[in-house]
Amino acid sequence: GYLRMRYREGQPSGFNQASEIFSIRNWARSDHQADDLLSHADNIANSFTRLWSAFAGAVRTGSPLLASGTVGARALEVALGAYLSGVTGRVVELPLEVDHPVFLQGIDGLTHCAVWPRSRTARSGIFGLRGLD
Repeated sequence: GYLRMRYREGQPSGFNQASEIFSIRNWARSDHQADDLLSHADNIANSFTRLWSAFAGAVRTGSPLLASGTVGARALEVALGAYLSGVTGRVVELPLEVDHPVFLQGIDGLTHCAVWPRSRTARSGIFGLRGLD
C-alpha cells in the first residue's frame, strides 16, 4: 500500500498544513483525519518541544523513549522514500532495498537516481540535484 498527502493550496511542503491524508492498500482507500490540530504552526513547535523534552528525560533518568530506534529508522525511511518518489516521479516501495543508493547514502543517494523530467524537487536544485535533470 501507500500513503498520500495533499496540502492546502497544492503547495508541496512538509511544513504546509495537510488538507487530505489517505492510504491505499489492496485497492482499498482509508481516509485519515488531518483537521484535528488547533494550530498547525503550534503543533509543529509543540511536537519538537515534547520530543526533545522526552529524549532529555530518557537520557537523564532512563525513562522510556517515546519511540524506539527501530521506529525512528522506519520514519526516516518513509521520509527518504517520499523524497525519492518526488525525484523519480514513481511510487516507492518500502522497505528500500539494502543496496539502494538512498538506503546506503540517505539524501545524498538521490543524486544517483534517475530524475523524472517533471520533478519539482529536482528543478528546485535541493539535495544536490541542481543540473542533474
